[in-house]
Amino acid sequence: AGAGPCLVVAQCVARASAAPLIYCYAYVVDDEDAKGEYYNWFGESRRLLGLRRVLVALATAAAVAHALLPAAAANRALLVAAGGTAVAGEYGRSVLGGVMGDFLGATICVLELAIYLALGADTTRADPRPLLRLALVVALPQLYGGWRRWYERRQGIAAPPPQDC
Repeated sequence: AGAGPCLVVAQCVARASAAPLIYCYAYVVDDEDAKGEYYNWFGESRRLLGLRRVLVALATAAAVAHALLPAAAANRALLVAAGGTAVAGEYGRSVLGGVMGDFLGATICVLELAIYLALGADTTRADPRPLLRLALVVALPQLYGGWRRWYERRQGIAAPPPQDC
């Protein structure tokens, strides 16, 4: 496939990630923000979204990918987007307590780049071991934090209360 179809697919599939993120994760609302009333209405869109609309967004992205790219490339783009969406959602939940507009926009940009990389990769010579090692190293702080919270709850050790900055 040429660059044109890849551009269309990457943009379509990356933007489709916003629907499941808004549907599955809490939308963080900042009432103290000066522009809060202008931006926080987006948090209400979750109740309008619904599972059917999320599925339509995902199906549309998959249909566009398969219509414009060979099956292997389309599946690669969709797999990268699905994995990136899941990782982004969990990261947003653990760090922000959910998702917000800027986070969704950044997720779309990063996913678009990841899809370009997946489509441009020479998968015939790919060695997944270095990427798996990198994923493990990146995941270690999250894994350790989860284990530590579980251990402290189990042992009855009180974590220090959070302080206001």
